[in-house]
Amino acid sequence: MGNFTDTRLQPYVLTGIGLDRYNVRNDARGAVRGFSDDTSGYVPAGAGLRYQMGNLITADARVNYNFLFDQDFAPGGRAPGALDGRYSAMLSLGGTY
Repeated sequence: MGNFTDTRLQPYVLTGIGLDRYNVRNDARGAVRGFSDDTSGYVPAGAGLRYQMGNLITADARVNYNFLFDQDFAPGGRAPGALDGRYSAMLSLGGTY
């Protein structure tokens, strides 16, 4: 994550690499549906705004999208594409003391 300014309103961007580990229990229902253990990978990319309200309160809003590059835990028959990822948005308020 990197900040662009040192003012009260601070826009930022974020990126990285992520891993998810899926552990599917070996019961009859899971085996029939074709699910299996897997480690999946993704690249998160996002942007946000942080606002300092005085010396104690901070508001933060961010949106990000996770681009999948590996996913084999669920049956599907094809490799994930760029638009098969996950979207998320977050608004948070925080305080310092």
